[in-house]
Amino acid sequence: MTSVLDQIHNNPNGAAYFNGTMCPLISDGDCEYEDKARRLIKVMLEKGVSLQEQGDLYYEQMVHLENSLHRICGDEHFNKDNIAAWCKEIDLAPNSAMSLWYLNVRTLLILGRIKNDDNFGMMFSLQVGIDK
Repeated sequence: MTSVLDQIHNNPNGAAYFNGTMCPLISDGDCEYEDKARRLIKVMLEKGVSLQEQGDLYYEQMVHLENSLHRICGDEHFNKDNIAAWCKEIDLAPNSAMSLWYLNVRTLLILGRIKNDDNFGMMFSLQVGIDK
């Protein structure tokens, strides 16, 4: 089994955390979430959705995603079966669930609604000193 640190080593997307919970799905290519988050904020502003409203929306979505994940997984480690059950509960394909999690975390960071610390934000292999 591949460790999380191995999965994020040299991964431009890193690992996305919300309230101490890492997204159970990790992409393997550059998905440009930072750029997508900035474009999303701009589009939503053009539609009349304020920065405060956007922050509230994305934060609430993350609370829902995380609560659903914990309800299904409990104290177990993430595995193929409980991740599939989580995706079914939130009615998203795995790639869509991953993209929503990463995009929301990036957007919340840009909006200043969360800080990049041990519980929220992004972790990259350079932050944990992996040498390969």
